[in-house]
Amino acid sequence: MRASSLYFAQQIPSAHNIKVIFASSMLNLCEFMSLRPDLKAAKTILYLHENQLNYPKRKTEERDFHFGWVEILSCLCASQVVFNSEYNMNTFVEAIPQALGKVPSFRFDVEDVLAQIKKKANVLYFPLKIPEAHLQLVNIKEIEDAGKTVNILWNHRWEHDKDPDSFFEVILRLAKRTRNFKVFVLGEAYEEQPAIFESAKKQLEELDLIGHWGYCESKAQYYEILNKCHVVVSTAIHEFYGVAVIEAVCGCLQVDHVRMLSSVSQQIGVPGVPGKEPSLQHHQRTVQATQKNCRIQ
Repeated sequence: MRASSLYFAQQIPSAHNIKVIFASSMLNLCEFMSLRPDLKAAKTILYLHENQLNYPKRKTEERDFHFGWVEILSCLCASQVVFNSEYNMNTFVEAIPQALGKVPSFRFDVEDVLAQIKKKANVLYFPLKIPEAHLQLVNIKEIEDAGKTVNILWNHRWEHDKDPDSFFEVILRLAKRTRNFKVFVLGEAYEEQPAIFESAKKQLEELDLIGHWGYCESKAQYYEILNKCHVVVSTAIHEFYGVAVIEAVCGCLQVDHVRMLSSVSQQIGVPGVPGKEPSLQHHQRTVQATQKNCRIQ
């Protein structure tokens, strides 16, 4: 976000016929337009797939005010502002007054800022193309009657905001009650990842409870594994849209963690639960929900 404006300003040739600029919120649109005044006649559409005023931070880090500030200014600069969910749009707008109030030397006309952004804000849901073969909901009773092993899916980025610690705590608690399940851990891993993945993998390998572990190299492999799974569990701190869960619930039962928020609910019609820190009782209820939905005895 800090350097993208100069980079993209240098990528566009001086001779052009650009009429529309479609930019991610990772671009500082104000800086970009000031670097390329020749583009001022173009319509600018800013797309926010997340917002930095509400993005979950690690417990040990401070929120970088600059990122949220850039998004507010970019929204004011843009001709049109598009969000990937109502939850994303609403939480962003609701957080603006507090963000503007953090500037000590100025008092802004907050209502004017909100009015400008609201009048050009819309929701454009992220499109998903789901293979027809995956559009079949699981019949857990058939699995139970057949005595099959239940496959539990976790298909998220290996980062702190997806709260893998809670997921593996729940799974390891469940393993003390039954071994009639397998865990399928998908999602993209990065150079830095929560330590729980290494320790959980070791424990689950010893218990022979791993069906798959790691990133899928192709979409075909990804959906092949999703088709094997019966229940998807989300422990995300919150979701602006929740692509992974939407992909999974087309063919799985869903077990939401207590902190799963409402953006996914808008897409699939499942009521979300507003975010709050999970207690031991919340984890216990997630274990019970997983056990119940899997028909695991």
